[in-house]
Amino acid sequence: MEGSAVEIPCQADPSDGLAEAKQDHYAEYLAKVNETNDVQATEDICNSRGVLLVKAGARIDQGVAERILQHKLIKPLEDQVALKDQIDGDKLAGHFALLARRFSDIARINRSLNFEAEFKTLIHFPAVSSCLCQKITVLMERLPEHFEAGLFGGWLGALVAREMRLGKDQIRAAFFAGLTRDLGFLHIDPAIVYKQGALTAEEWRAIMSHVLVANLFLSNLSCVTQEVVTAVVEHHERYDGTGYPTGRSGTQLSTLGNIIGLVDTLQALRMKQFAKRGRNLMDARPYLQLNVGKHSVPVYEAMMKILKKSGLQMTRTQGDELAIVAARLQDRLVTLQKVLPVLEQLIKLSSELPRLNKQGRSSSVVATNVLDMIQRSGLNQDELIDWARGVENDPQTSDVDEINEMELLANELIWQLNSVHRACRQFCEEQGTNSAAMVRIEAQCKLLGSLLSPG
Repeated sequence: MEGSAVEIPCQADPSDGLAEAKQDHYAEYLAKVNETNDVQATEDICNSRGVLLVKAGARIDQGVAERILQHKLIKPLEDQVALKDQIDGDKLAGHFALLARRFSDIARINRSLNFEAEFKTLIHFPAVSSCLCQKITVLMERLPEHFEAGLFGGWLGALVAREMRLGKDQIRAAFFAGLTRDLGFLHIDPAIVYKQGALTAEEWRAIMSHVLVANLFLSNLSCVTQEVVTAVVEHHERYDGTGYPTGRSGTQLSTLGNIIGLVDTLQALRMKQFAKRGRNLMDARPYLQLNVGKHSVPVYEAMMKILKKSGLQMTRTQGDELAIVAARLQDRLVTLQKVLPVLEQLIKLSSELPRLNKQGRSSSVVATNVLDMIQRSGLNQDELIDWARGVENDPQTSDVDEINEMELLANELIWQLNSVHRACRQFCEEQGTNSAAMVRIEAQCKLLGSLLSPG
């Protein structure tokens, strides 16, 4: 890798550039890896003034990492260290096999769409930069959930690209973009990445910066095409303009960026929310239908075709669990009803401000979109609460499919509402309560948070 050392862009607006750089924490991750897998300096490591910090051959332990953290290096750290045991195609294939064993719907889709042989070729990639393999290895050892997310993203991204009849080079690019999209996390403070519970607005900005950090790293690797880099940078953008870091929309986004954006969301649904409830990828269909405007039509249609061809069925609630799901659905429906006037008030107050910064505009757009989603879903109707209460008291098999789909929709809307609250909270922290309108907005934001997290 060539170029300057990677620094963390963590600022009020990640799209405004990389001017406000933060400390690079990659040395901390390497020091932890060194406890089980030797990490050695391959050359003398010097700071930007040429002062020797670490001699060639030294192991990157905690003490060395703390020394490195105090300086800006003359060269990127990843260019000056080597891991004794790094990932390769065979090991990556082994990890994917374990993943497919845990999530049987992955294996089912692979077989049903005859993708096994083609994906095997992709995952047994030819020799690429040792630096890239190093980063993937550190991700695997220190952030295993992100590593698994990469495996899932590389697999599904390539499959969607193939379903869209893209060329072999683009299918391969989709695989690498999905696989490497979260490497930027390795330069963010581990205390933030590992944090359990709610993040502050500043911590969220640090998390959002991972796409820009990945851009700095991947752009300097000759084995990575610009198409891959662009897709990684865009994987949190959305077709309707509600994503980050730039808020670009529609045809401003690349085809692969649209693919990896959808894949990233489906991965989070499948491996986090669905895994807890024994659901499979087919249960993402209501999400896709509800969020049709967030993804380009060709990408949306390709994913729906994959689900149809897979032969998977939506998960059906069984027996006594139906009453539990119906009770949970009632709580969600009541919450949706209560937040509607809060959303409307937030949108109204935002429109009355004489000037909105980019975070404020984004908050308003997201709130407007979620309000529209709730109204289009029909889940804000009073009679649905009574119906769900009736199902709880007298569960019937005929209600299973409807209850399941409604719960999936309600869960997605609650997740979207949490995104609105987070965006609004960031806006309030940045803007400050410097006017009567902002005081009212902050009050509504707090009310929204209390409704979403009662008690």
